[in-house]
Amino acid sequence: MTLYHKSSKALASREPVETFLIWPHRSLNAKGMAILISGVVIGFGITLATSGGLRYWPIIAVVFLTVFGLVYGLWRNSQAVRNREIVEVSRRAIRVCCLSPVTQRRTIDFNPYWVKVRLTTDRYVEDRVVLSEGQKRRSVGDILSAPERRTLAKALQESIDRHLALYQRR
Repeated sequence: MTLYHKSSKALASREPVETFLIWPHRSLNAKGMAILISGVVIGFGITLATSGGLRYWPIIAVVFLTVFGLVYGLWRNSQAVRNREIVEVSRRAIRVCCLSPVTQRRTIDFNPYWVKVRLTTDRYVEDRVVLSEGQKRRSVGDILSAPERRTLAKALQESIDRHLALYQRR
């Protein structure tokens, strides 16, 4: 599961903060991608060499397009891996920060007393985790699988409840 959770003390306020760091899955590293692309190119090369070569030039064009599509898809996958979401829960605020190498850093704050953690389902994402407070809404953890999003929703709600209970005891 690609969910990192830790408890720490905020330096400035000296109050406990729980941090959830969410990042996407990665199944292939750079070496694995190179091996996959090399295997596909060698496999197509052997097939073309044993089948007569240039007589099948339309097939060769399709093979090059296929290899190009594979390389482009793997490159996009390696770029998407750098997306991150950070959720910080304290008794004063819930901060959701989205980090992406392509777009600017986006941060939204919620009041822990009024925020609701909901699991919603739409036609694109099953069990989407949505933090809402009045008109503010933010989807969290869309890059996770459905079981991981359910776990994230439960962990966020427990963290919020724990921080609110800690404050009420004082």
